[in-house]
Amino acid sequence: MIDVSEIGEFPASADEVWTYIGDFNGLPRFVPAVTSSRLDGQGIGARRHIQVAGTEGETVETLEAQDDAARRLSYSVQVSSLRMHDYYATIEVEDLAPDRCRVSWRCQFRPVDGDDGVETAAFIKASYAGAMSCLTDAVKI
Repeated sequence: MIDVSEIGEFPASADEVWTYIGDFNGLPRFVPAVTSSRLDGQGIGARRHIQVAGTEGETVETLEAQDDAARRLSYSVQVSSLRMHDYYATIEVEDLAPDRCRVSWRCQFRPVDGDDGVETAAFIKASYAGAMSCLTDAVKI
């Protein structure tokens, strides 16, 4: 398994940032690269179908766990154009101060046979960093 993580601090309360992160179908609200998102179902087990600019096909993700009090959610990927299997991610929002918080986004995945996973890990890390940059812009508005 390969581990990828990105951590960012935000000039906003954890509750405010959670309104973005905790909305499993809300990526288009703050990530312009997500051109569409459709949710099948509600709560744990809901499937998010997203289209990301510059990628082929649809990505399908399943909400595996969500704890609003702890501001943490986990999801897995069932369909992706990336060369990986068994992707499982957790995003957590942590209070630092009344107007400051930290977001931790971590995943594990298994690369497809014959691939070392380095390019996939770099793409995922860059995607997390890009999403966090967009989130920073969103919470400043």
